[in-house]
Amino acid sequence: MSRPHQTPSSRASNASPDAGDLLPLPCACANIRQLSRLVTRLYDAELRDSDLEVTQFGVLSALDRLGESTHGQIARGFGMDSTTMTRVVAVLERRGWVARREGADRRHRHYQITAEGHQQLDAARAGWRRAQARLSALLGAKTLSALTSATTKMRAIA
Repeated sequence: MSRPHQTPSSRASNASPDAGDLLPLPCACANIRQLSRLVTRLYDAELRDSDLEVTQFGVLSALDRLGESTHGQIARGFGMDSTTMTRVVAVLERRGWVARREGADRRHRHYQITAEGHQQLDAARAGWRRAQARLSALLGAKTLSALTSATTKMRAIA
C-alpha cells in the first residue's frame, strides 16, 4: 500500500505535535497505557513528600493488609512481572521498610512490612488520599467505577 503524495504545503498543515503533547491514538491499549502513566504521575506527585512512589505505596499497603506474603503473590496481585516486582521490593528493602525471608528454595521469597515501613505508610496516606480526591474530581465517580469494573473483567481473563 503506497502513501499518498504530499506536497510541502500539505505536509505543513499536518504539523507534528509538540514534543510535550500527548498523541491522540485510536488504539485502546495505547490510550489505557497513557492513562496509566498520567495517573501514576498524579499519585507520585502527591506522594513525593513521603519519599514513596505509588507502586511502592501499593506494595507496602498490600503487605500491611496481608502480613507476610511471597514475591509471586504480590506480583500476581498487582498484575506485575517478577522483574519489576524485584526492583520495587529491592528499594523498599534497602530503605528498611520491608524485610525478606528466604523460603524453602531460592524461588520462594517472603516479604513482610517492618515497623519503619508501617510508619512510612502512615505518613504517606494523606498524600494518597489527596491523589484519590484529585483523580475523582478530574474523572468523576462514574468513570472511576467503570475503570474498576473494566479492571475486574480483564483480571478474570488474564
